[in-house]
Amino acid sequence: MHRVAFALPTWKALPAGDPNWPQTDWQGNPSHAGSGDQIIYNNIIYKANRYTSSIPESNGSWSKVCNI
Repeated sequence: MHRVAFALPTWKALPAGDPNWPQTDWQGNPSHAGSGDQIIYNNIIYKANRYTSSIPESNGSWSKVCNI
């Protein structure tokens, strides 16, 4: 699976099994999404409802925006 990056800073691709989080921890390592960040996972755009390090579809931390 190929990674897809968009020009918008809050959008990141999130291939299954290989998270590419849009936010980093204090050491600069990708680790989470902040409220309002959007990612693509399994060809679906998700928006983070709050700070989260969970995978979309695993709990209520994400809202589905649309299929692509």
